[in-house]
Amino acid sequence: MPRWWIFAPIAAFFGLIGVMALLYGKDIAELSETEVITHYAERYVVESDNPNARMTDCHAVPGADNVWIIVRCAGHEYAVNRFGGLIEYTPLSQLPPST
Repeated sequence: MPRWWIFAPIAAFFGLIGVMALLYGKDIAELSETEVITHYAERYVVESDNPNARMTDCHAVPGADNVWIIVRCAGHEYAVNRFGGLIEYTPLSQLPPST
C-alpha cells in the first residue's frame, strides 16, 4: 500500500474542517442588525413578565468596544457582540435611573 494512503484520511479530515469553518464564517459575516434585534425582541417577549410585551417595545443603539449592538426592550438591555452572542443582560430592576 502506498505511503500517501496513510495520510489521506488526515488530509480529508482537515479539508472537511476547513470547509466547515468557511461556511460558519460566511454565516457570521452575513449576520445583520435586523436579525439580532428581531432575535432579542422575540426573547424579550417570551421571557417578559409583562403580558402586554410586544416586539415593538424594542429598539437598538450602537455599542462600544466589544459590544456591537445594545437592544433595549422596555427597560431591559441586551448587550450583543458581533457574532450575535449575548455579552450582558441587564433587567429593568438593575438599570440606573434615567435623568
